Amino acid sequence: MKFITLVSMVALTLSATVCAETIEEALVNCSKVENSLQRLMCFDKVVKDVKQYSGVEAAVKRGYAVPGTAAQNDAAPRPAPRHSFEATTVKSAPTPFGLEAKEQTEEVEEITSTVAKIDKAPRGELIITLSDDAVWRQRDDKHYKLKVGDVVKIERGMLGSFYLSKPDQNTRIKVKRTK
Repeated sequence: MKFITLVSMVALTLSATVCAETIEEALVNCSKVENSLQRLMCFDKVVKDVKQYSGVEAAVKRGYAVPGTAAQNDAAPRPAPRHSFEATTVKSAPTPFGLEAKEQTEEVEEITSTVAKIDKAPRGELIITLSDDAVWRQRDDKHYKLKVGDVVKIERGMLGSFYLSKPDQNTRIKVKRTK
């Protein structure tokens, strides 16, 4: 019984696409299939055999991305969105080292500065203010000897992390910029 149902589903799907001459007719026919599995199979069949239909170039010109054509995806124009607002691009001043956005392409790999102030957080992490008023907070639980006036280097690590070290020491701590 299940086999007969499966065979009838495949037959319905194929019949919906076979009688269509253009790509648009085939897609409309597929959209009329009520069973979701049959509808999906119908769309898959149309995409697989897209070159057999006429009107593919016209559909691409009207804004549909048709798989298997030269104008697929990025090159094909998209239909206009239903909303009416426009996206605007606002250029702003570059963000300070450690606070930049993920998509920024030009990145500084390290900075060197002098410690202007040191505070401790409630759990003992260092809160370090540099001479340029940048504030960095310790992100790990290592004990690190640091005093006002020390020259420190902050370098970029993997996956957006930052590390603070002193030139005369071979250890470093993980930090995050807070201001």
